[in-house]
Amino acid sequence: MQSSKQPNNTPSSDDKETKEDQNSTKTAPPKRSLPSSLLITMSLDNINELSNHRIARGSTAVVAKTTLHRTDVEKKVVATVAAKIAILRDSSSAAARQQAEDRIFNEAYFLNECKKRNAKYVVKIVKYCIDPRPCLFVEWIDSTLLNLMFAKDYKGQPVLDTEKALVIMMDISHALHELKESGIVHGDIKPENIFVRNDFRAKLGDFDTAQTAGFRNGHNIVGTLGYIAPELVENGIMTYEADMFSYGITFLEVAAAKDKLWYDRNILKNIEDDNVLIEMTRNGQLRTNASDALRRVQSSYSNGRYFSDNTYDMIKKCISNKPKERPAPEKVVLTLSRSLVFFKTSNEHQKNIDFIESMEAFSKLTM
Repeated sequence: MQSSKQPNNTPSSDDKETKEDQNSTKTAPPKRSLPSSLLITMSLDNINELSNHRIARGSTAVVAKTTLHRTDVEKKVVATVAAKIAILRDSSSAAARQQAEDRIFNEAYFLNECKKRNAKYVVKIVKYCIDPRPCLFVEWIDSTLLNLMFAKDYKGQPVLDTEKALVIMMDISHALHELKESGIVHGDIKPENIFVRNDFRAKLGDFDTAQTAGFRNGHNIVGTLGYIAPELVENGIMTYEADMFSYGITFLEVAAAKDKLWYDRNILKNIEDDNVLIEMTRNGQLRTNASDALRRVQSSYSNGRYFSDNTYDMIKKCISNKPKERPAPEKVVLTLSRSLVFFKTSNEHQKNIDFIESMEAFSKLTM
């Protein structure tokens, strides 16, 4: 059943966007709204049933696979969707519920902004719900980049070969370009938030940390430690360059993936004090370790994914401590397009060489 009720976290009409004169950064979001056609209501029993069949759980929400139906008698399936359901308990405070509503509404808003601009490389919103529990419904996509990074085929070979990895990362650079054109910063680029279809084309999802470019988060650190750009920890300002840093770390993990993620992420798991991680990010230690890892990966070529020197140079620029040195997403698209053409050409050339050598060997055997 559709409803026109908007969540009570929508700012009132007399809310104003404030700015800091020195940095001209936004400290409060402008008034936001969503079309009533996206808002649905569900029974608490249905939401609980979805939660009980979850396929993933995070700190603030669970995810389930389901289908949405029309409200007519035939109940024709509209779509297979991923349902993101806020974690709330009967004992949850009003403030906790408000935060859950804010997160779901924020993600729904920015996904809808992308949908209005026909973004091809961003997960599409289907519906959202506020009562009786905040939920978000988006298009279902089969896998994530994190899952594919370690998947093996029946021969024991990596599923994610060089060509597939290049295509996926190029798709995400397209997504970042679409966000930049829309004035949006994602805020949490990492393998878990990159969704990959069966044809190995990718889309960017999980927009609950997204904001307009220039927004200042104050004392709240958003994103995932290990991927966050140093300046984001320092000043909390959401920028396109911060997204490019996270993109570079993600690409490094794709390049380095063997049996584990690159070693600094394993270090992160062993550090319980977030303040230590924050300081390592602020002082550039995590970035230094990432650069060291990149050099080792580039020299080893031991994981079955062979990227060009231009691609490695691009990754190095993405994880620079200096935001202005990081490439714009459209430049990354160009670099990866060239790398993909070069890889395909080289691969076909090698296949021809292998074929000629096999024919020559066969000729010698039959002489």
